[in-house]
Amino acid sequence: MTTGRSTFNIKTAQLDFRKRIPLYVLYQCLQESAENNAVELGFDTETLLRQNLTWMLVRMSLLVRQLPVGRQSIVVETWPSGVESRMAFREFRVFTGHGTEPFLVASSTWLMVDIEKQRPVNVQGHFPSDLLKLREKVVQSPIPVLERPHEVIFRKEIPVRLADVDLNGHVNNTHYIEWLTEGVPEAIWRQSEIHELHGEYKRQAHYGDSVLIETGETSEGFLHSMTASGSGAELFRAVTRWV
Repeated sequence: MTTGRSTFNIKTAQLDFRKRIPLYVLYQCLQESAENNAVELGFDTETLLRQNLTWMLVRMSLLVRQLPVGRQSIVVETWPSGVESRMAFREFRVFTGHGTEPFLVASSTWLMVDIEKQRPVNVQGHFPSDLLKLREKVVQSPIPVLERPHEVIFRKEIPVRLADVDLNGHVNNTHYIEWLTEGVPEAIWRQSEIHELHGEYKRQAHYGDSVLIETGETSEGFLHSMTASGSGAELFRAVTRWV
């Protein structure tokens, strides 16, 4: 059985100012459920590190029907959905503790990276054959081409804290989503929620960096680009739709 199920008990301190479970907390649950399932299947981060390998998230697309309100348990279902050369795919469905319909679905793309060479490796040689078959994606909407904002309407600079750095020595991918929720004017995040997000990770940020978020507006939502403020290297690019 390749599908994993993880239950997370959301605490009061994790709720936002509207008493809802914020998207970045749910994103953390996706990340942890993926690792739990990878442990069950034998290709988790700690196992790979012993082979000088690690996972790197490349792209995530997610759709949110409505953010749950209040302290409660949520259940994340996740499974690997196939491999193509250097790319591995993983799907997610997220339910409230007693819900029968997911309130969030997500599709993700990952690279397996040689840590010493800092290069992707062919994933197929590290996967059991039954996990190589491509399976249906849960995010069915067309994935947009992610562009940098043409006209910036909002900027925010955020320093990288030690707490943002994970066991791979760089900023954990969940923090980009945490920062993204502040990457729009205050009137937007106070009155609206992200209901659709497509993000692409380009480079790694490290402790001591300062990340500059630049946001532009389109008819479909907002375009976001995060860069290292010193070098100008782009770290993350996304498009979001708020409701």
